[in-house]
Amino acid sequence: VGTTCSSDSHGSVWGYDCFPGKTVIMAPEKSKEAFMDALLNTRVYACSSGNLKLRYSVNGLTAPADLPLSDTYDFHVQIGFFHEDAATVPVKCQVISDEGKTVKVIKNVDFTDFSFTVESDTARYFYLRLVDAEGRKTWSVPVWTGRKITPKSNKELTPIGKADITAVDLVTGEALPMLTNDDPKVSWCSQASTAEIVIDLHAEQEICGLGHYPRILDRRYLPDPSVPIPALIAQFPVDYRISTSTDGVTYEPCAEGLFRIFGGEEVIRFAEHTARYVKLEVLSTAGRASDYPQHADAKVAMAELTVYKK
Repeated sequence: VGTTCSSDSHGSVWGYDCFPGKTVIMAPEKSKEAFMDALLNTRVYACSSGNLKLRYSVNGLTAPADLPLSDTYDFHVQIGFFHEDAATVPVKCQVISDEGKTVKVIKNVDFTDFSFTVESDTARYFYLRLVDAEGRKTWSVPVWTGRKITPKSNKELTPIGKADITAVDLVTGEALPMLTNDDPKVSWCSQASTAEIVIDLHAEQEICGLGHYPRILDRRYLPDPSVPIPALIAQFPVDYRISTSTDGVTYEPCAEGLFRIFGGEEVIRFAEHTARYVKLEVLSTAGRASDYPQHADAKVAMAELTVYKK
């Protein structure tokens, strides 16, 4: 597993209006053999400013590495620059672990050479994400902890029919029929960068999943086709918390994490709960998570919510 940084440009002229990022290959010489060896052994990292030289080690092993099993991880990070540019100096370093969760944030250090420790008895991998003041990022290669990954269930779940269920925005009290109409071409946008939605099933049922279908980025279905695509992507929900209730007053948490799919329905599975109400709290958007200042206050947008049972 490696990382790349490119523009995803589909222009007719290669390199036109090129994205400044680099995919850095850590090879000892400029040869096909050295490059292939680096790629096959994931000695690569991605940098959207194109300026950072990054090396790091964990428990004495230089990344990428398979680590001996441990509950304590000592990181040592060294950063250099391809050219002098103060604007590209990181302002924070995030340690990312399982399911894309940020488990530690380091700020206010000398970002050319620094160390820190992470404690975890569950982590399966770590990688670093460094961010400068303008939101540009550098993504490191991973280190693997040796813990096995538990395969997720692929057993089919049954969607609960939507004819007799309703969704409500708890912030405004507004009914949200567009989220339960089985038409992902119709989307909803909140009034803030967070959201709190309750789905009323109108009868207690045994439920075990919530599906989210993001807004479709097709200008034929957008409320305002003139809005730039990056601004629309910034509205995707990221951090979520799901809870259930039988009375609509007392809620029991059953799942939290990050939405990971932006091109179709993502189903969040959880242990079976007897519930009439399902609450979805959107705690952040892709815009806020991106660290780009212009997208920090992006509102939440989504297209469809579906409750599942076995």
